[in-house]
Amino acid sequence: LFVLSWGLRGRGMETSDIEGEKLLEEWKKKVLEEKLFEPRAVYGYFVCNPNGNNLIVDAPNGEKIEFNFPRSSQSKHLCLSDYFGENDLVAFQSVTVGNRVQEVIDKWNKEDRYTDAYYLHGLAVETAEAMAELVNQRIRDELKITGKRGLRYSWGYPSCPDVSEHHKVWKLIEPQKSGMEITEAGQIIPEQSTAAIVVHHPQAEYFVT
Repeated sequence: LFVLSWGLRGRGMETSDIEGEKLLEEWKKKVLEEKLFEPRAVYGYFVCNPNGNNLIVDAPNGEKIEFNFPRSSQSKHLCLSDYFGENDLVAFQSVTVGNRVQEVIDKWNKEDRYTDAYYLHGLAVETAEAMAELVNQRIRDELKITGKRGLRYSWGYPSCPDVSEHHKVWKLIEPQKSGMEITEAGQIIPEQSTAAIVVHHPQAEYFVT
């Protein structure tokens, strides 16, 4: 938050931390008092079966939802579907800080309150990431897995780059009921939202394609 989203760098780590903590306390108070965040989270578990590079997931309505994952060209030739066995279990999750925050950011930018909009945007992005990790940890707890198991893979990154696959996630866990929409191309609205597949295999790792 302090360095990547708020740009508090180049002033010495200790100075950045002190300044960052002060700003964070101010913004936490503002967010709570003005109800700027409307956090929502959705997750669910489904039976799945691998089919080559694909993962076929059983939807509650009986439909078979087929996800496609690329295979890495690196030495291990990894693919997410390899981490699942027959009649295995897969979890999907999605979180958002809500629609109001982007409306406020847009309003402040029109009012030339660029600094306020900048800080709120950074806090919203990092809060969405923190929420995603919180839900991910709940999934780990419910599956009773520990250590590095239960890795979270989000679309748009190397192991699952195609964000249009979000449409399939939306069929399974229905984040639209919690205010999360997707564009035709698969981008999530509001912007400060994330979706992921959670892989419980003990040998799962992050990789590039």
